[in-house]
Amino acid sequence: MSSDNGSSGDNYTNTLFDDLCATNVTSGAAPFSGCFKPETLLSGFATQVSNGTWTLVVTDDTSSDSGTLNSWSLVLCTQ
Repeated sequence: MSSDNGSSGDNYTNTLFDDLCATNVTSGAAPFSGCFKPETLLSGFATQVSNGTWTLVVTDDTSSDSGTLNSWSLVLCTQ
């Protein structure tokens, strides 16, 4: 969804990634909140099967960063 778009205080709070959002995430600035178009369009997943087990992976390039993931959700919409 996003890579190397953070800065000091970077986070995603109440952030929605959607192909129809007006602002590209690469044009946004941390802390992120609101609606952003992901770096790679989600519509590319339209032909993929979504059943199975989902795993969220969060990584950071800076080993000195730390944080807490309080909650996350995944909503699959078919249109």
